[in-house]
Amino acid sequence: MTDTEANNTANKPSGSAPSTASDSAEQPRRDGPVIRALSVVEVLGNKLPDPFWLFVILAGIVVALSSLMANLGVTAVNPADGEEVAIQNLLTSEGAQRMLGEAVENFATFPPLGVVITVLLGVAVAERTGLINTAVKLVVSRVSAGWLTFVLALAGVTGSIASDAIVVVLIPLGAAAFKAAGALQCWVL
Repeated sequence: MTDTEANNTANKPSGSAPSTASDSAEQPRRDGPVIRALSVVEVLGNKLPDPFWLFVILAGIVVALSSLMANLGVTAVNPADGEEVAIQNLLTSEGAQRMLGEAVENFATFPPLGVVITVLLGVAVAERTGLINTAVKLVVSRVSAGWLTFVLALAGVTGSIASDAIVVVLIPLGAAAFKAAGALQCWVL
């Protein structure tokens, strides 16, 4: 037995036959359409910039569109009272003053913001103390990999009854759960 074959045999779980180079050449890996689509999404997602820059880019797009739409004379109808409202150009000095002057009020009057900040602070403390890691490992150890997607979906549905902030919390927790379970073990497609 060569050193390479010995290493391959040592890295395999007990009870499995050693593989040879011809085994992998004979059976090419065939991914289904869902796996290929998710691979494309992963590649595209990895090319996205940092979330801060995404926010800045999207804010710039909104400002540019406001200027374009205001210059074209586009209007919208307010569904609350049926009044026609003209789009305001945010690239003017009045638009800049409005954006900066109303920023604090916009954040303060946004209803989910308080809940989201509180939950994220709690999640940050739980992550630093190791509580989340322990809880995820406990859940993953008690749930088979095939049921993990269902359990996370159920947690999302039941959590949304308690608070809308579950959407913010469950996504990173689900990612940690899949990572702890081993992502390849969780594909049940």
